[in-house]
Amino acid sequence: MLPRAPSRLYRGRFVEPNSATTTKPVVDFNPFPGLRPFREEEEHLFFGRESQVDALLEKLADALLLTVMGASGSGKSSLVNCGLIPALRGGLMAHAGPAWKVASFRPGGNPIKALAQALASALFDDADAASAPDAEAVETTLRASKRGLIEVYKQALLPEEVNLLVVVDQFEEVFRLGQMRAEQDEPVAEQDDRAFVNLLLEARKNPEVSVFVTLTMRSDFLEDCRHFAGLPEAINAGQYLVPRMTREQRRAAIAGPVAVGGAMLTP
Repeated sequence: MLPRAPSRLYRGRFVEPNSATTTKPVVDFNPFPGLRPFREEEEHLFFGRESQVDALLEKLADALLLTVMGASGSGKSSLVNCGLIPALRGGLMAHAGPAWKVASFRPGGNPIKALAQALASALFDDADAASAPDAEAVETTLRASKRGLIEVYKQALLPEEVNLLVVVDQFEEVFRLGQMRAEQDEPVAEQDDRAFVNLLLEARKNPEVSVFVTLTMRSDFLEDCRHFAGLPEAINAGQYLVPRMTREQRRAAIAGPVAVGGAMLTP
């Protein structure tokens, strides 16, 4: 399925080596992101996962908290960035509509602070600068109670039709980095991690507010979820294990971006 070996990619097209343009090949558009995940703005390059996106939408609508699981490199983040989020913005979750604010972040070593920064950017960037709370104020609200995420959503005074999607990418950092902090004798670390998980779980328990949560997590960290009360039950209700792509899906994932780049594949 690869182009002939002598060919080179020049301005989105494969050209022969005897062409004058190949003396100094210029590549101004590469349709493949490499090892990093696809970004949301690269939806037009994302192919082969349509049926998986449908399954994500169904699970998120039913469970309100969706966990996308798989091995490292299985495409979890790409599936959310270029599959789930564009589908939501396209109104494919019919009862929710197409109006969405997305707060996406990695938990890192301080998950509540990371959540606060993502919420401040997603919910208050367009608000009056004089009245909009900054990330520090949002963090204070989050730490006040387990309903903190719900309260921040309400403070944003969004129109009734606007939903909030909180995306916690690489959720396993809560376990991995939390353990590292515990080994460094940081007793507050475990309390912070539990408070962070409770914020996410409480939003799931309150369907009267339009707050949805999506986690991406490596499957080898599944057992660590039992350390947080209520988390295994929530994950069981909305778990999606990324399946292996079929031959046709893999073909689409290769041929689609190549076509967008203006090139062709030999049979």
